[in-house]
Amino acid sequence: LSSSSAASDVYKRQIQYVLAYQPTEPYPCEPPVNNTATCVRDQLAMYYDNKWGGLVTGWYDRFAVDYCEGCDNPEGFNPFSNYGNAFYNDHHFQYGYLVKDLAWPLYLINKKGVDLGLNTSQVHNLTKQALAFARDYGNPDDKADPYFTFLRHKDVFDGHSWAEGYDYSGRILTWVNQQSGGEAINSYYALYLLGLALDDENLMDWGRINAATEIASIKTYQLLSNRTEFERQIPTPQINENWRCLSILIGNGASGATYYGPNAQFECGISILPISPITRELIDPVWAKDAYDWLQFHIQAGGLCVYPNPLNMTENPCGGQYGPDWWGNEFACCPTNVGYPNNQWRSFPDWFPYMYIILSMNDTQAAWQKLQVDSLYKPSKDLPFPYMNSYGFVVGYQYDLCRTVALFTVATHPTAHLVEVKKNAHSKSSIKLS
Repeated sequence: LSSSSAASDVYKRQIQYVLAYQPTEPYPCEPPVNNTATCVRDQLAMYYDNKWGGLVTGWYDRFAVDYCEGCDNPEGFNPFSNYGNAFYNDHHFQYGYLVKDLAWPLYLINKKGVDLGLNTSQVHNLTKQALAFARDYGNPDDKADPYFTFLRHKDVFDGHSWAEGYDYSGRILTWVNQQSGGEAINSYYALYLLGLALDDENLMDWGRINAATEIASIKTYQLLSNRTEFERQIPTPQINENWRCLSILIGNGASGATYYGPNAQFECGISILPISPITRELIDPVWAKDAYDWLQFHIQAGGLCVYPNPLNMTENPCGGQYGPDWWGNEFACCPTNVGYPNNQWRSFPDWFPYMYIILSMNDTQAAWQKLQVDSLYKPSKDLPFPYMNSYGFVVGYQYDLCRTVALFTVATHPTAHLVEVKKNAHSKSSIKLS
């Protein structure tokens, strides 16, 4: 894929868009409160913060105790936007994606000799931008590079990262936390990829060791099972009763919920996404079988989301607290499931591919079969979608896991062997695994 003309064309278009973007200049909020507020209204604009030493979007020059959503400037930029990037929340998550996205075109240019239409100066600037984002969260030496702190989010004692910035917003009792273990792993994997693209072995090794420690910690603290070799030694009844995916680590505890719902699919999905080649290092085959069975139990116990007629989004099929004509939820799904244990949310079919990715680490053939469809617009038993959201768009896979990535991940698993490629009735490739 990395040498195909299609991949080159995609990156050319993306780079042209980025080069054409012109950020707006910052200007004071109107009106300022006690002369304390300075903000920008462009969420894409990046600034270097001299006080804390980092790249931020929409920087405010106030301390944490003065933050409140919209109170200084109801019509202006919100300091909590971009998940609190301005006070250093989630930098490794966000910038990890950017570093990985910048590493691939640099890899194509430097290692594959692909012409992406950039001159020498533009390639140099692209490299500097990638390194700047990498330094923000992955700086290996703050003495040699004093512009950024050492490993901004990493806890070298626990082995994993914390997503919280310096603003606790009333969460002082829970202190630091991290929900998206998979995204933390992705950020250090991105450092490795950037080192690969720049032929920098030190950067590659730095990414490798931080990804490895993050993976080891996430497997220990978040992907839970009394069946794995390590956790059989310390069996915990609560694991069997409640969790296979402990989605949020907290400084003085943990939580089996997520920030967007108490749903088993969400808990496991957020712990492993995004799906990439390094996902195989995270998911243990024994845990995969245990987690898949646990997810199946919750789906059968809670039921699926109920969807309306795709051509008519004017009525909420679930009724309940939002009334009969509510249609704001793009999934058009019952927000709760009254009558089932713990009032759990119903299962969202667009998250099913994550469940099948987990299954593939234990049973590649079964996962491959469950990802098959006769038509992208004809729901199946294992993939009961697509459907139309409240904006009139057809929704299928979760937007951060497309069908191509899901099929590619399963088909390239070490236990999967491609043995037959044929054309089906729709003139599309059909691959059987054995």
